[in-house]
Amino acid sequence: MPESFVKAMALLKSACAEVNCRLGLLPEKQANAIAQATAEIVDGKHVQEAFPVSIFQTGSGTSTNMNMNEVVSTLGTRIAGEKVHPNDHVNCSQSSNDTVPSSMHVAFCLESHRRLLPAMKASRRVLCIALNLIGPES
Repeated sequence: MPESFVKAMALLKSACAEVNCRLGLLPEKQANAIAQATAEIVDGKHVQEAFPVSIFQTGSGTSTNMNMNEVVSTLGTRIAGEKVHPNDHVNCSQSSNDTVPSSMHVAFCLESHRRLLPAMKASRRVLCIALNLIGPES
């Protein structure tokens, strides 16, 4: 699974935990554990070994969403010292139909800023140099 997608989904899970805690739907201890667990994933820890599910799958991406929930649950339980449930806590108020497309959009935005925009700026510089070398009349 692309690392940028995994990291984007981790960011989404963290944001959902924060909002669910503010709404009183998620205990603070579990919300903090989810935030810490997802921060580890965003930092690149656990990405290669913990996400074996192929990006090419059928349906709405439930396998991917549940894979993330289980990984965050396991890490969060270790951090909190008490159960962080994959569905009741990590996936609180979420659906694969929403988390997977939202994660794709977040990943696209992050990768656009990280890779596409710098490449476009470099191309523009090269084109400007080339235009100066050959002149505008060519």
